[in-house]
Amino acid sequence: MKIVFPVCCGVDVHKKVIVATIAITDKSNITHYVVESFSTINADLYRFRTWLLEHRCFNVCMKPPGKYWIFVLNILEDAEIKVASGWF
Repeated sequence: MKIVFPVCCGVDVHKKVIVATIAITDKSNITHYVVESFSTINADLYRFRTWLLEHRCFNVCMKPPGKYWIFVLNILEDAEIKVASGWF
């Protein structure tokens, strides 16, 4: 299988918390995962964005319920992080 994004993140968005997993694939095609949880208050969402940038992760896929994804999307787009989802 061809690796399209060697560094990417999957995010599960809830009302009070988001859970994010960054998948990092090295040149030997070995993938390791970094998992972190963040609250949905603005300060923590900015901390989430910083965490992504520290891992050089610019591609995110979200499974957003209801309207909670909007706040996450707004903060990530400001940092030029590409967000993909089947919902928008």
